Amino acid sequence: MIVRESIKNVLKPKSSEEIDEVVNELSNEELVNRVISQKTTDLVDYALKRTLSPELNGELLKWSVSQNSKSLVKKILKKEIDPQKFGSAVSDTLKNKPNFDILNILIEYPKFDPSYRNNQLLRWAASNGHGHLVNILMKHPKVDPSDLNNSALVGADVYEHKDIIKRLLQDERVIKKLNSKQMKQYGLNESIGNILRPKSKEDIHQAALAIEDPNELLQKAVTTIQDPELVKIAIERGADPNRISSDVTKVNNEEIIRLLLTNPKMKISTNSLIYKAVKIGLDDEIIKLIKNDKLDPGQKSTILLVWAVGFARNKLVNVLLKDNRVKPENEKESVAEALSIAIARGNNDLVIMLLKDKRVDPSGDYNRPIKVASQFGNVEIVKELLKDERVNPAAEDSDGTLNFSIRQAEDTLNFSTSNSAKKKYKEIIALLINDSRVQKSMNLSVIDHYRNLIKTVRESIK
Repeated sequence: MIVRESIKNVLKPKSSEEIDEVVNELSNEELVNRVISQKTTDLVDYALKRTLSPELNGELLKWSVSQNSKSLVKKILKKEIDPQKFGSAVSDTLKNKPNFDILNILIEYPKFDPSYRNNQLLRWAASNGHGHLVNILMKHPKVDPSDLNNSALVGADVYEHKDIIKRLLQDERVIKKLNSKQMKQYGLNESIGNILRPKSKEDIHQAALAIEDPNELLQKAVTTIQDPELVKIAIERGADPNRISSDVTKVNNEEIIRLLLTNPKMKISTNSLIYKAVKIGLDDEIIKLIKNDKLDPGQKSTILLVWAVGFARNKLVNVLLKDNRVKPENEKESVAEALSIAIARGNNDLVIMLLKDKRVDPSGDYNRPIKVASQFGNVEIVKELLKDERVNPAAEDSDGTLNFSIRQAEDTLNFSTSNSAKKKYKEIIALLINDSRVQKSMNLSVIDHYRNLIKTVRESIK
């Protein structure tokens, strides 16, 4: 059949009618596969005239990114794109030499959320010194540079990208999450990190105290004015703390959260109040509630454990793992994701604590923990994870990329400038390449490639 001929013959018939006839015999999937496998743009317009599935549009987008074709990317973005394929296309722009022209187009796509995976794109850009991309992302309303406890700032600091550190510290959200030690480390006056109070505090108090309904007073004291003294007055007047209608996660006053948490009238559950308490580090208060049976740590499955791991509350995690009501084995993916966050932050004590509990499965979330450990150069944790038979160091990523862990290590190595960083990633690649699970998934030429890479890096840092 003519559809089985080479693409060169297909594209050289005598008339446009013959081209149409040949292309019309191809299914949508066959047409897209022809475009990708033959690396030709001649058939793209035919594909774009059809109503393709979001998955096939995503495949075309990934291919157009690989061709560095801005015009094709713009055309394809007019179609409905599968979100997972779109995320994969964004990741492809960052491989080897990042293509910022293409990336700028993708970021402007209305349906693209650049804060996906806890602002992963910003964290990658900050760690790898891409100041131009950091500036673009920080202008986007969905991007939070302070996410995961200022991980973007930590990454920029580890690799000494001073311009990016300076840019991040211009953002109020980043400054608000700095503790006193960090404020001093970055040469900032601690008063910068405080929320500016109104000039006339007395006037605000006077107006608030004029509110007759204690519940209304408590509502304003907690969510609008955020003043612990007014909170105490409202509670003394008989206000019911359970009637606060707003989400307390936006409350930035630690004393207010403590007052609500320890109030005998407050019905405690794994809600926004507990989330905020974990976030600001009220471990002792939460542990007391658990021990006094006022808080069930097993509510909503393992959400409290996930929060505690996510905010690096080692003491609280230790208590939760000893409580038989907490069942990390029931939420494999969520716990693995939280474990990955701890790895990314370099909190090895917490990671080891979790790995010692056999109910915690480090193979969850597409084996993300070992991928993150490889990406962040955490040699100690890579060694620990390789000891666990449940971990697959050769696992593919959600986008189908095989041996993602070693590719992460290699990609980050290529961007590393310091010898200490190169040494870490060289060691991780060596650990992975010598693992039988990885070796079985690779052919000899790929294995030789990594061995030569290790040799080259070793010689360069002598």
